[in-house]
Amino acid sequence: MAVHLQDFEKSVAGGEFPKETCMKTRGSLVIQVKLNTLPKSVASLEGGLVQFVVHTRDAQIAVYLHAEEFDRIREASEKFPAWVAKIHGKPTNLSEYGFRLVETSVSIFEKAEPSESEKAIRAAEALESRSVPVKLKALLRIQERIQVQEIMSNGDREIVFECGDCLVTVWMAEKNFERLERQARKTPISDATIEGVPGPLSEKGFPLFESRLQISDRGK
Repeated sequence: MAVHLQDFEKSVAGGEFPKETCMKTRGSLVIQVKLNTLPKSVASLEGGLVQFVVHTRDAQIAVYLHAEEFDRIREASEKFPAWVAKIHGKPTNLSEYGFRLVETSVSIFEKAEPSESEKAIRAAEALESRSVPVKLKALLRIQERIQVQEIMSNGDREIVFECGDCLVTVWMAEKNFERLERQARKTPISDATIEGVPGPLSEKGFPLFESRLQISDRGK
């Protein structure tokens, strides 16, 4: 599924983004935060939760975890020379500066020890900011038949997904749209998922870049 920045630029030029009056398709959204450095500043909250801040190049994310889940991350950082924690959760309180990640779960994996140059880069990043640099991935599950907002000049379909209070705009290649249509004629498409990288944030949502479509046919 291709990403076309020129189409994104055309979509936002002279107008509101994401579009409020567009045709929307229902979806559910999970954000994955990929963490490989233990946060230094962690706040203890009521209800057995902890909170810490991580960042991408453009956004700050306040992560809320159960204390026992954070303890698992801390133990991994002490046990393994290198590790990665994948934190999945629901984004709330979106703004152009970032969001909160709540209702989270954690998976932890051991990794090969990083090279000396990688260690130096991580150390420099840690010195530059009080929060931890991370990579984000959006996992969007399609919950109904696609409603197309616009057909772009290259044939891609512009689709706006309504995921609770968050609007996610995706540009889907024509061949992938046709795959979904064929699937929808046979069985419900509740097992169709789009993965990608969140683009610039706003209070209403974000575009999804570098997106990939995955379809699982339970009938097979």
